Amino acid sequence: MVLGRAELGEQRQEGPVAVLREPPTHQPGQTVRNPGSAGKVDLNTADATTLETLPGVGPATAEAIISHRSQQPFASVEDLLLVKGIGPKTFESLKDLVTVG
Repeated sequence: MVLGRAELGEQRQEGPVAVLREPPTHQPGQTVRNPGSAGKVDLNTADATTLETLPGVGPATAEAIISHRSQQPFASVEDLLLVKGIGPKTFESLKDLVTVG
């Protein structure tokens, strides 16, 4: 959050005050990682492109995750083990990078 002078408790002069904001770091329509979960990818909301940024997740696995959640949303990160193509080794590399909202 960017605060203007008034929010910072400084005296405000008459006239407009410019508040500079940083441009967004994501593209419109792109899933943004939940900042409350330390940058983790939400398995229930991430699009295929975002899922493919995870180690060991390519287009086929991303689509399998999306297909699984369309039938039954993820209740826990461990539910990833129910997705075809994700075994214990892949799960171990993903479990600290994902969350369920």
